[in-house]
Formats: sequence, C-alpha cells, structure tokens
Amino acid sequence: KDVRIYGEGTIDGQGQRWWNEFSGAEILDPDNDYLRPVLFFAEHIDNLHVEGILMKNSPVWHNFIVDSTNIFYEDVIISAQSNRAGVEPKNGDFFNSLNVDHIRINRVWVDSDDDCFSPKTNSTDIHVDTMYCNNSHGQSIGSLGQYEGEYVIVKDVVIENVWMLNGNNGARIKVWAGENVAEGFVDNITFRNFYSANDDWPIFLDSCYFNVNAETCRKFPSKMKVSNVLFENFEGYSSGVRGRAVARVSCSPAEGAGCENVKFVNFNVTSPCGGPSVIICDGVEGGLGVDCVPFDSPEAKAALADRCTNPEKAKIEAPWPVRDY
Repeated sequence: KDVRIYGEGTIDGQGQRWWNEFSGAEILDPDNDYLRPVLFFAEHIDNLHVEGILMKNSPVWHNFIVDSTNIFYEDVIISAQSNRAGVEPKNGDFFNSLNVDHIRINRVWVDSDDDCFSPKTNSTDIHVDTMYCNNSHGQSIGSLGQYEGEYVIVKDVVIENVWMLNGNNGARIKVWAGENVAEGFVDNITFRNFYSANDDWPIFLDSCYFNVNAETCRKFPSKMKVSNVLFENFEGYSSGVRGRAVARVSCSPAEGAGCENVKFVNFNVTSPCGGPSVIICDGVEGGLGVDCVPFDSPEAKAALADRCTNPEKAKIEAPWPVRDY
C-alpha cells in the first residue's frame, strides 16, 4: 500500500537479446519454455504512484498491474528501440491492467511498437489525459473476451488529449470472436481530442479479433456487448494504407452482444490518397451519427482499394516539455 516510484532514473529491460531470440514468436508461444518477462509488475497494491522515470526496452509489456486499486502514472517516458536490423521490439505495451479500479494516466510519452495504453479484463474508472504515442498499435480497450468461461467488463473510461503518430491504430476497441470466447461488455467509453498523423486506422472498433477471418467471425461472432462509446473531436490524417477509408466500426451480430449508442462527433480525419474519406461500419445499432458504409459495399471496396503511401513518417514535437533521456 502507498507505493511511490519517482525521479529521473531509468528501468532498462535489456530487451534486445529477447527480441533477437524470439523474433517472430507469439507472446505465449507453446513451444517456448522461457516466457519473456514484464519490466514492471504490481499485484494486490492500493495507491501506486509512478512519476518521472524512463522505462525502456522491455522484453514484453512495460507495465502490468493486477488486482489493484488507485493507480497513478505521471510524466513517465516509455521507449523500445532495436539496434539490430530486421529485428523489431515485440509486444512493448506501455500499460496493461487486469482487475484494476481507478487508473489515472497523465502526460506520458511513448515510442514503442505495440499498444500505447491497454486496459484489459475488469478494468474500471479510468482517465487518461495527455499522451503522445509514436509507432503504436493504438489507445486500445482490450483485447477482451479471449478466454471462454470468463465474464469480462471494461467500463467508465475517458481517454483524451492524445497525439497518435505512425501507428496501426489511433483509438481502438478490440474484442475476440471465435468458437471458444468469453461473454461480457464494454460500456461508457469516451475517446476525445485525438490528433492522428499517419495512422492506418485512426479509429477501429474490431469485433473480429484476433486475426479471425470473415467466415469464422460470421459463424462464431463475438459475445461482447459494446455500448455508449463516443469518438469526439478527431483531427489529422491517415497513412493511406487503408486507402480513403479512415475509420472502421465492426460490431458483432450475436444476440445480446453487438454495438449500441456508438457515436462520432466532430470527426475530421482525411486520407492522403485524395478524394472523399470513407467511414466503414457494420452492425451498428442506430448508426454512428455520421455517414458510413458497410465493409462489403462498393463504396467501401473502392475506398480500400485506393491505397497510397505517405512519403515519410510524421514528426511532431510533444505538446508538453519532455525531458531528454
């Protein structure tokens, strides 16, 4: 109880050797007896404050908090950089949580390869304010629903004032589909004031996670309900990898699951490919509040086919003072 880690020191995970040895392997490779360690793990803790430090080059997730309450991170720097050609950092998420209530994240700068922020099963009462994320997989809720027999919730989340650069996704919700998945819900989620620069999907609500093909997803849709989600005040531009498509919302058709009250407000993200930007939506009850088209529609297919590439990665200074490291 009442733990404070602060200062301008460094926790170095020495991840390069791990990345070299396990390049291309999954995070839980069944053929590997030696799982990559998390850099900082905390369990059964009440009132944790982490302030000012640099965490770098974790073999896998940089922070994993479990069965805890009142978690605070402020002015933290996360960096995962490989020094070997052809080998990239792997699963270098900044923050993951499991069974955690009351999380506060303020002014965190992340340059890593995976989720910039990722609350997982049974994470509640979350406020993220001011983050900078380069080369990430997104500000991600989840993934959720992977393990059959669980009942999974994430609720009451606000993520705001975020700069997303050169990533796979900007704002993201990911729930599992497949034959053996869990039930549960995601409710009362707000993504607000996002600037996207060169992200593949500036918004992606994915109900066919993880790498589930369309046929399997139709046969075994997600059992997760996603409700009361607001994407508000989005500016910037996509990478062009998805052509003129700049957002996708994919909802489960399963009874008792799917999406309810998912809305876009003041969404102004463009594509570098030219022409009108397109938002793709499937299974959204009541619409998004903006024009959108189904994934299998001619409009979506044309937009996705109209690919282009930005000539260089986005470079934007962090909008608050970040110390040298």
